[in-house]
Amino acid sequence: AASDVYKRQEQVQIMADFFDAFRSEDTVIVVDPVMGDAGSMYAGFTPDFAVEMRKLCGKADVIAPNMTEVSLLLGIPYAEQCPLETVKTYLKQLTEIGCPIAVITGIRNGDQHGAIAYDSTTGSYYAAYREHVPEPMHGTGDIFASILAADAVNGVAFEESVKKASNFIKKWILSSIERNIPLTDGVCFEDHLGSLA
Repeated sequence: AASDVYKRQEQVQIMADFFDAFRSEDTVIVVDPVMGDAGSMYAGFTPDFAVEMRKLCGKADVIAPNMTEVSLLLGIPYAEQCPLETVKTYLKQLTEIGCPIAVITGIRNGDQHGAIAYDSTTGSYYAAYREHVPEPMHGTGDIFASILAADAVNGVAFEESVKKASNFIKKWILSSIERNIPLTDGVCFEDHLGSLA
């Protein structure tokens, strides 16, 4: 419904105002611009929402979109797999939105799956891969962004954080497969939280 679309865009503005009001030298703003997956925008979202989300990403210190969200943020066609140089170009374009650090999650590289990050303040790229799981598991992007946020607050080096997040997600996916957790139930991570700390 049109009112739902308006509410979503209003929520983005509320977050933008919150960022402006509470930003300080001690804050780290991490945005996971959740809008879609597997080349499709989630139901109820619109291109106008993507425009507003792009503005919100410009206020972040770190953003962590998947390839679908990259296509929506940059207005480019979706591609499940891209050459590394193309991914690097996308990362630079994402930081030009205004956020100094961008991480693209869900990157496919042959039989590997992972994330590639770019820190525009140092000009450094970081990659972390794991074995590809044929069926997608819900919640991995949320967990990835949560680990990045927690590590940023705790002063963990960004490169280390990207690798850590990818490694833990791999463990949690394998644990979920071993337990026959339905894909729609998300990743079974609770038993392993102690090892994350």
